[in-house]
Amino acid sequence: MAGDDTTPLVRNGRTWTCSLVLSISVAIIGCSFQFGFQTGAMGMTQSYLKNATRLNASDEMAALWVSGLPIGGLVGGLSAGVIADTVGRKKCMLLNNIPLLIGTTLMAYGVKSWIFLVGRIIAGFACGVAT
Repeated sequence: MAGDDTTPLVRNGRTWTCSLVLSISVAIIGCSFQFGFQTGAMGMTQSYLKNATRLNASDEMAALWVSGLPIGGLVGGLSAGVIADTVGRKKCMLLNNIPLLIGTTLMAYGVKSWIFLVGRIIAGFACGVAT
């Protein structure tokens, strides 16, 4: 019966079932959304970071914090192909942990507002390479 879940779609010698395609689609959409949203969305924590921490930032600096990750992500996403072609795909993903670790460490232990911003940009670069 056409369209049945058990009827495989054969392309280039590979068998694709509807459940396989659906599972892959859900994994791709779900993981990308969760990864990007959890790392990039700071709206609810912005007031806490401005007032309750030692950073004591202005509204302008808080706006820079929020925009730092997407800016780094843009640069990372655009340069990911070149990096992967140079060192290889697997090594690129392994080495990508280094800027992610540096960025999150700067965000966690930064004592100045600009250090937190640099950490956001570096972490954004790593997120751009990862996605």
